[in-house]
Amino acid sequence: GILNSAKRLQETSEEELSQVIGGFLKDVTDGTVKLHSDKTVPVQYVVTVIDAVNKVNAQQGKKHKVILATEATK
Repeated sequence: GILNSAKRLQETSEEELSQVIGGFLKDVTDGTVKLHSDKTVPVQYVVTVIDAVNKVNAQQGKKHKVILATEATK
């Protein structure tokens, strides 16, 4: 499920990230990866995920997108 997927991604090294994401998206042609983050997460982590999805797109000839989801300020 989703929680197991999130846990698996948290435990994945940067080098393996595109392989893991590619596995999740292998049967999807034009998907969207929703990246949940908040202001405490360094931008480099967000860029790393975007780069991994772009690598999957290049390898598989697909057009997956990444959107950044944040929590509304109260």
